[in-house]
Amino acid sequence: MKLSRLPVVLALAVMLIAFPALAHANCTQDGKVVYVSVPYLSGGQVTIQLAPLTDTPTFYYQYTAFNPTEAFVSALTAAMAGGLTVTLVGNAGSCPSSGTIRDAGSVIQFLKIHRR
Repeated sequence: MKLSRLPVVLALAVMLIAFPALAHANCTQDGKVVYVSVPYLSGGQVTIQLAPLTDTPTFYYQYTAFNPTEAFVSALTAAMAGGLTVTLVGNAGSCPSSGTIRDAGSVIQFLKIHRR
C-alpha cells in the first residue's frame, strides 16, 4: 500500500505557520547594569553590560543599542546608580554560554526595571 505524502507536507506547513517564533530566538536576561557607555554627542552606539543575578558574577552579557532615545539611556543609568534589576532582550540567536563578555546582540526590548 502506497502512502500519500500530502498529510506529511500539510503537517510540516502547519508547524511552520504555527511556530514561527522558533526561527527567531532572542537573548533575554535579568541582571544588574554594571556599565553603560554613552557617546559624547546624541545618537550613536551605546554599550550596556549586564551582570547576572549572582553574588560574584564571573561574566557579563553585553548589549548594544544604536541611536537610543535619551529616556532609554536615562533609565539604564538610573538602574545602574540605584542597583536595580533590569530585563533586556537582545537579537542574538541565543544567549552565549561561555566567555567573560557574552554578546547578547542589539537591544530589541527593554522590558522592565525592578527591585530584586
